[in-house]
Amino acid sequence: MVFLTLMPDAQAHGRTDTPAHPEPGSHASEPGERAMNWTVLVLAALTLVLGYLGPWFGARLSPAEPARGPFEVGLGALAAVALVAAGVALAWHEFGRRGAARVGFLERVPAVAAFCRDNWYLDRLYRATVIRWATALSRAAHWNDERVVNGATDGLANGAVGGGRILALVQNGYVQAYLAVAVTLIAALAAAFAWLGVR
Repeated sequence: MVFLTLMPDAQAHGRTDTPAHPEPGSHASEPGERAMNWTVLVLAALTLVLGYLGPWFGARLSPAEPARGPFEVGLGALAAVALVAAGVALAWHEFGRRGAARVGFLERVPAVAAFCRDNWYLDRLYRATVIRWATALSRAAHWNDERVVNGATDGLANGAVGGGRILALVQNGYVQAYLAVAVTLIAALAAAFAWLGVR
């Protein structure tokens, strides 16, 4: 982004078919570009200086903090700076040097380019794991709600209705029927006791 912002494409500026009076909204003039570039550079330099000197200034303002040098860095910071330097060198080779194609090295490796365009396959991994597991869990919960919870409730209700219908058949209002049922039950109990030898 730095090279694309601060170092516009030389081929674009070297074109002979560029109109003498650009239309409003077209590419800014070179003096305006220089002013913007200097502004960005000054802000970047201030950010860089404050990033390094910030802890040192903090120690000066807070006597309780141990005094440290402004450029004391550890092995981790040195490794990070080395990686940043390597990235800057690669970015300059791909976008900053004269005649650079400005397409990025990833486009030269189709497999890596496809991998990055596919969001590092994170969407596929998300669909294969989280979404699949959530779908299976929701289906299990739906089955439990329909078959277990609602099934038990419906079964109890249907049993109560069926029992009520059976009792409705027995409760017909005829005393003779009641006496017949009672005598039949007593006879059945007596036969059972006699068969079991209960006195």
